[in-house]
Amino acid sequence: MRREKKDYFMPSNKPYLIRAFYQWIIDCDLTPYITVNTKIEKIDLPETLTKRKNIIFDISPEAVKDLQIKNRVVSFTASFSGEVYYLDIPVRVITAIYAKENGEGQAFTIENSTDDLPPDEEDEFAQASIDTSHLRLVEE
Repeated sequence: MRREKKDYFMPSNKPYLIRAFYQWIIDCDLTPYITVNTKIEKIDLPETLTKRKNIIFDISPEAVKDLQIKNRVVSFTASFSGEVYYLDIPVRVITAIYAKENGEGQAFTIENSTDDLPPDEEDEFAQASIDTSHLRLVEE
């Protein structure tokens, strides 16, 4: 019996990969870096950083506080030249996550919109996925 192919919408896997690579890099006792393209979308950064097209952030637990890797934004508190900043980095402008020590990681393409990113209400998204499951009980 051949199944009919259906088109199912699947949101971008980018935020999921960022979380997975972050955890893998941390588990290997290495330093996770993200590369951000600041020309795609305005990000509230220290003035000394705003002139650069690509910025590399150390997002290790030693470098940042309150790191949250959500589906649409990576947020954290960091210090630049002695001043503390709370940063919201849109996932769509993150171009890579990798280990500082060996460069192992993943590069990404820039996404044109947030339409293909899942909502940040991760629990709601997961619950919706469970509620609409295609699994069913098969009896012999």
